[in-house]
Amino acid sequence: MPRKFTWFPLSARGALVLCCLAADPPFSALAAPAPPPRAIPFSKERILIIPKAGHEAALANQHAAERVKIRRKLSAFGNIHVLDVPNGMDPEALVEKYRRGGHVASADLDYMDWHPASVPNDPSYLNSQWHLNNTGQFAGGGFGTPGADIDAPAAWEFLNSASNVIVAIIDTGVRMTHEDLALNLWTNPGESGGGKETDGIDNDGDGFIDDVHGINILTGSGDPSDQFGHGTHVAGIIGAIGNNGVGTCGVAWKVQIMPLKFYDGFSPSDSQVMQCIEYAINHHAKVVNFSFTAGSSSPTLLLGFQDLQNADIVLCAAAGNCSPNIGIGTDNNVTPVYPASYALNNVVSVAATDNTDALWSCSNYGSTSVHLAAPGVAIFSTYNGTDTAYGILSGTSMATPMVSGAVALMRARFTNETAPQIIRRLLNAVDVLPGLAGRCTSGGRLNLRKALDTATTPLFAVTNASYNWVATNGMTPLTFLTGDGVNGPLALPFSFPFYGRSYSQIWVGANGLLGITNSGLAVAINGNLPTTNTPNAIYPFWDDLNPLAGGSVWFGIAGMAPNRKAVVSWIAVPHMTASGGPFTFQVILHESGHVAFQYDQVALGNPTYTNGKSATVGIEDPSGLFTTRYRDFTIPNVILTNNQALLFTPQAVIHPAPGLRFQPGPIEGQSHLTLSGEPAQSCAILASTNLVSWSMIYSNVLPASGLAIYAHTNLAPQRFFRAVSGPFVP
Repeated sequence: MPRKFTWFPLSARGALVLCCLAADPPFSALAAPAPPPRAIPFSKERILIIPKAGHEAALANQHAAERVKIRRKLSAFGNIHVLDVPNGMDPEALVEKYRRGGHVASADLDYMDWHPASVPNDPSYLNSQWHLNNTGQFAGGGFGTPGADIDAPAAWEFLNSASNVIVAIIDTGVRMTHEDLALNLWTNPGESGGGKETDGIDNDGDGFIDDVHGINILTGSGDPSDQFGHGTHVAGIIGAIGNNGVGTCGVAWKVQIMPLKFYDGFSPSDSQVMQCIEYAINHHAKVVNFSFTAGSSSPTLLLGFQDLQNADIVLCAAAGNCSPNIGIGTDNNVTPVYPASYALNNVVSVAATDNTDALWSCSNYGSTSVHLAAPGVAIFSTYNGTDTAYGILSGTSMATPMVSGAVALMRARFTNETAPQIIRRLLNAVDVLPGLAGRCTSGGRLNLRKALDTATTPLFAVTNASYNWVATNGMTPLTFLTGDGVNGPLALPFSFPFYGRSYSQIWVGANGLLGITNSGLAVAINGNLPTTNTPNAIYPFWDDLNPLAGGSVWFGIAGMAPNRKAVVSWIAVPHMTASGGPFTFQVILHESGHVAFQYDQVALGNPTYTNGKSATVGIEDPSGLFTTRYRDFTIPNVILTNNQALLFTPQAVIHPAPGLRFQPGPIEGQSHLTLSGEPAQSCAILASTNLVSWSMIYSNVLPASGLAIYAHTNLAPQRFFRAVSGPFVP
C-alpha cells in the first residue's frame, strides 16, 4: 500500500532581522561559570620553586641529592627559581619532593596553558548567539541561564576550523552570496576552472551542469539558491564565517558547506532525497545535516540512508517538532519519524533545548530513539533576504545543525575515527540534565568543549561478550562495617590503565560499585551518569544493597602477567528492601585496561528490583565528566539477564601477548592449560614435540574473563605448549 506523508522543515519562524547589522550596544555580562576541570599541559623539563629564607644550605643539599640544577633565578618575581628536571624523573614527583622537604615556600609545575584568545569579533556573538556562550542574555522571550550553552569558547581553544571537512545540507538551498557564508561554501574541484567559473558543461560527469557549490535536485541544476530561507539559516548555524567582523559566528568558523536543495515549499519525493544522498557520498561529504522529517519510511528509502552508513558519513537528523494542533512534542519511541528513527550506527537524532537548558515544549523526544539535545530556541543565524540578512528561528531544525557543526570539528580533530566512534565520543561528552532524563539516550545536551577535549575523553565502548564466571576459590572475603560500607585500599599487582592514568589500588563499595579513589563510594541511592558529584566510579550493579543481611563479597587476582585480572564478586547479596534479590555479579579489571561485568543471578525477588531494573550500570571517569553507560533507572527497556557479560573496551588498548599456566587436572592422566589473554580476542594453544613443528590444539575468542581452560590428556611423547593470538600461523 503506498505511503502518504510530507517532508517537513523543522523550524518555527521568529522575528526576522532582514537588514545590515550595526555594532551591538554595550551590555552588562553576567559571570559565566568556569568550565569543568581539564588536564593542563606542563613542561617535562622544568619546575618552579620559591625558597624559604634561611634554608639556602639545606636546599642546596636537596638539589644535590636530587641531581637538580638551577637554570635561572627570577629575583624580580619574588625570588622564583627555575629548576631543570633530571632525565627520567617525573616532574610531578619532583615537585612533591620539594614540597615535603620543608625548604620551599612553594613548588609548582611549569604549566603551559597559554592560548590565543578564542572569542570571535563577530558583532552578534556576544548578545544574540546565546547557544554558543550563554551569559544570561535575553532570548526567546526571557533571560537565559548562564552556562546553558554548548561551551563554544572553551572548545575553540582546541579547534575552531574544520576547513577540510565537507558538510552536506539537504534543505532549501543556501544564499551563496551571503557575507557570512560565501567563503565557506564547498567548491567542486571537478567543474571547470577548479570550480571557480561556469561554462555550461558537466565537466565532472556527475549529471549536473555547473554544480560549482552544490545542486538543486528539483530543477536538476547546479544552482542551489535559497528562496525559502530555512537552509541559509541552518548553514549559518553550522558554519557562518567566524572572526570576520560581520554578522554571526558558526559552530565551526571555517568549514566546507555543500548545499543540496530538495525543498522549495512543496514536498519532495523519496527519489529526490536519495539523489541528494548519492551526491553527498560521491563528492566526499563527511557529515550530512537533515533538518526535515517524514512520518513513514519504505525499504527503498532505508537502503538509501544505509548508503550513508556504508560510506562512514555521520547523519545528523532532527527529532521533529510538535504539530501545530497539538502544541507539545511527541515520543519518537511510539511514533517514529525518519530519518531520525533509523537504527543505523551513523545516525544522530537531535532534540531541542531552550536558553534555560529545558527541553523545548514542542521538541520530540525518545528515551531510546533520540540521542541528545542541543540549543534550538530563538537561534540567531544567517537568512536569505539579502547578503546581509539575519534572522531568528526555533526548532529541532536549528538544534540539528548545532550538532552537525560540532561533528565537523570532531571529524577535523579525530581524523582516524569512524562515524560510530565520533558519535560515541559525542554522546559521552554531553552535559547530563535532569530535564532530559528518559527523554534521550544520553540524557544530555551537546557540550562542544568536552567533545573536542582529547585529554579527558579516552572513552569506552560497551559490548556483550561471552560469559565465563571467575570462581572465588582462594580469594579474600571483604567485610563492611555498615550496609553502605567501603573496603580498601586493595592493592593491585599491576598498574591498571584508566582514563589516561594508571592506578595500583582500588576501593570496593558494598552497594555494587568500585572506585580507583575513595570518594563518595558509600552512597546507596544510585543516580544517572555522568554526574559531577561523587562517586565517580565503576558500576557493575550500583543499587541499595545490603551485604550485612546476607551473602558475601570477594576480592582476588586471576590470570598471569601480562594478563592479570583483579576480580571483585558480590555473591548472593540482597537488596536493602528485603524482597529484592539476592544478586550475584562480578567486575573484572584487566591488566590490558578492559573492564568486564558478569551477572550470574540477577533475576530473583521483587520485580521492581530484578534484572537490574533499579540499578545503574556503567563506567565513569574520575572527574565525573565522561561516562559509558549501559543502563540506569531512566532506561526501562535495557535490563540485565542471568549469564550475561558486558565488556567495556577503552579506545587506547594495551594488547598483551597471551600466556599459559600448566596445572594438574582433576583426574589422573589429565592436565589443565589455563590460557590467559585479552578478552574478546582470538587466541590459540599450539603444541609441539620438538619445538620446531607446531600444531594448533585449541582456538577460540576469549570470554569476558579473558580466561579459558583446555583439558589435556597426558600422552607420550613429551609435548611443549605455547599461546598465541590470531592470526594463528604456527
